[in-house]
Parts: sequence; structure tokens; C-alpha cells
Amino acid sequence: MGRDWEPGEDLVVTVVEGDPTVVRVVGEMDIASSPGLTAALSGQCRDIELDCSGVTFFGAAGVNALVAAHRSCAERGGNLVLVDPSPSVRRVLKIFQLDTVLTIRHDASRSS
Repeated sequence: MGRDWEPGEDLVVTVVEGDPTVVRVVGEMDIASSPGLTAALSGQCRDIELDCSGVTFFGAAGVNALVAAHRSCAERGGNLVLVDPSPSVRRVLKIFQLDTVLTIRHDASRSS
């Protein structure tokens, strides 16, 4: 069963604990919501799959939250995998060249 966080008015984070922990983010990842996202990602098990398919806005504060989660997972010997990042997330990751650093997976079963 998942837990829902609402770190900001415009962001809902659902966490399904397991190995890997699956975190689904829907809405805007901005300066108002990033502290809540960081809190939701911290303390999770080693591996996290972060479903970003529902992200509609992705600002610099969202970038900072992802980098912090990536580092935290690596320190625990795990991985952060971004699953199906939305076009806005992909664009920002490319601008910051994080698409070459972070692991990104596209779920072909969602393409239909």
C-alpha cells in the first residue's frame, strides 16, 4: 500500500515501499514542493524508482531534489532510476546534462 504526501498545493507524491521503493510524482516540482519531495525520498531503501511521468513543471529546485536523492542512494550503495520522465523533466535534465548522469528508464508498456 502506498503513502501519499502533498508537499505543496501542486504536487502529490505517492510512495510504495519495497525493494525498490517506487515513488510517483504528479504535478509541479518547484521551490514550494521540493522540500516535501526531498523528505519523501530521504530515508528510503537503497533503490528508488521515481516515476516522473506526471510532472507538469520541473524547476531548478526539482533538479536539486533529484541530485540529492541520487547522491543519497549512491551513498547507500543503491540507485535512483527515473521512470518515464515527462517532456518538461527530460528538457531540463538535458539542459543540465543530467540525462548523462542519472539512470532513465522508459516503460514501453505505457506507450499504448
